[in-house]
Amino acid sequence: MLRSFQKLDRTFPKFSVSKLFQIKRHHSAEDLDPDGCGLDPFDISFNSPNFPMSSTEKLGEEETQRLTSEVEHILGSKPTYPNVKGWKFTEKELTRLLSNRTHSEDLVLFKTAASATEREFGNETYFRGIAEFSNKCEKDCNYCGIRKSHPIVQRFDMSDKEVVDAAKWVAEYGYGCLLLQSGERTVKKENERVSRLIRAIKKETTSKTYPKGIGIILSVGEQKPEVYKEWFDLGAHRYLLRIETTNRDLYHKIHPSFNHSFETRVQCLKSLRDIGYQVGSGVMIGIPGQSLLDLARDLLWYRQMDLDMIGMGPYIHSQHTPMCEEFEKDYWQVQNNVTDKDDWDWRDSDFAQYRDMENWKRYRLTLRMLALTRLMCFDCNIAATTALQAIDPFGRERALEIAANVVMPIVTPKKYRKNYVLYDGKPCVEEGKEECRGCLQARVLSVGKRVVYDQWNDPPHFLRKQINKK
Repeated sequence: MLRSFQKLDRTFPKFSVSKLFQIKRHHSAEDLDPDGCGLDPFDISFNSPNFPMSSTEKLGEEETQRLTSEVEHILGSKPTYPNVKGWKFTEKELTRLLSNRTHSEDLVLFKTAASATEREFGNETYFRGIAEFSNKCEKDCNYCGIRKSHPIVQRFDMSDKEVVDAAKWVAEYGYGCLLLQSGERTVKKENERVSRLIRAIKKETTSKTYPKGIGIILSVGEQKPEVYKEWFDLGAHRYLLRIETTNRDLYHKIHPSFNHSFETRVQCLKSLRDIGYQVGSGVMIGIPGQSLLDLARDLLWYRQMDLDMIGMGPYIHSQHTPMCEEFEKDYWQVQNNVTDKDDWDWRDSDFAQYRDMENWKRYRLTLRMLALTRLMCFDCNIAATTALQAIDPFGRERALEIAANVVMPIVTPKKYRKNYVLYDGKPCVEEGKEECRGCLQARVLSVGKRVVYDQWNDPPHFLRKQINKK
């Protein structure tokens, strides 16, 4: 009887699609279209010329057509459909596609990616519940809202019971998988706790629907291979470890060198793959000092690493972090015509390019990255990340329409959410798991997609590799 009710409840979510448009009360057209391009930010039809809602350059018709033809030529030179290995692009082609200047160029790219997404996944979307079970971290990343030396954040650990209860809720409502995410800690006591949680979750969620329990995804940072192996043997089968950027110099600039190593992080990803995990990674887009060539190389790195899952989003400031403070310092000096840069920590000329980059430009660049990732990594699971919604109220819908097939509702108890904020303006902090569930169901439905329940929904890319091994 309970299962029947759940299926009915999933078909008619408590959160009405129409509620999405209440956002109009809080955002004006001027807020969402600051350059006055005449785009209606509340028209979310993919076929509308208003898609997506962000600024583009106003060019003459002849120049617009020339640029659009360039994009059509690049994409038209590829096979009719990407094969399971995805399309191959050169650095030059990727840099050109990332530098689109007009709405018409982007529409060609976005619609091509949307066709590839539909061909592989139809209208299916997968939920993964996220339990942010601790915000304690050994690392001191210069951009992160839970970095070790953050002066304000209040530290917490969810209890084992709270984590297991969240897992049982995920199973009850058919999400299929739970992502256990926390700050990075390598001490034995914390590793043993993760092992204990995996055992308990598997035990408490095993049922006819889930003969092996719900799927368990881990995102707890860099660990020794033997630790990864123990967790895998206990039942965790996916692991997310973001690289953030593949430009080594930029990587070391945004990660303090005393306990960060680009090479170590890459080796962790390789170890995870060798052990048998489904491996995910991703980058931030619009980091101060990052170039379009860097992003093109990030895309090529995805292919090189043979990733199964990809999650990426725009760089958004986090107060009380070195990157945010330097950003504001730089901006203040420019506004006040201060030219002496001797005391600046960010001395690269590239920084000026990104100092004044509006979030809308980062957002649009992220959509291009998603589209190209889908074309290059055709059968990978790609997430519509929460950071997109922090910029655009319909950001996750945009991602789903173009390239994404995974959404991650937060199941962290409400009392902890305000202390797990990695960037300013994170959505869903004031909502409970029931509200997040209803909201995201409605968002998925609003773009003609449907949520697939009661399955692990492993990435087709990983499944094909397993078949090829036999």
